[in-house]
Amino acid sequence: MTVELSPTATQAAWDAELRLERVAAHEDVAEFFDSETIPAERHRFAESYRRLVGVHPENRHEFRQSLERICDGGGLPVDDLIAVFNARR
Repeated sequence: MTVELSPTATQAAWDAELRLERVAAHEDVAEFFDSETIPAERHRFAESYRRLVGVHPENRHEFRQSLERICDGGGLPVDDLIAVFNARR
């Protein structure tokens, strides 16, 4: 049985799918952040990742899970989700 999403939920799911692709495409930047030991460089990688993906790289796993829930038809619009994640930092 296929669940039909509202137009708003459908748009949110499409946006989430696109954002998941962006998260995957920039995983290398997050990995550089993880492996870097120099604070200034970690900050540089974190800001690059945030600019590319929307959230801090430390939040990427939780962010990915939230995006997957949106794709399944539940959750906030992607821009609202990003705002929530960034408000916590």
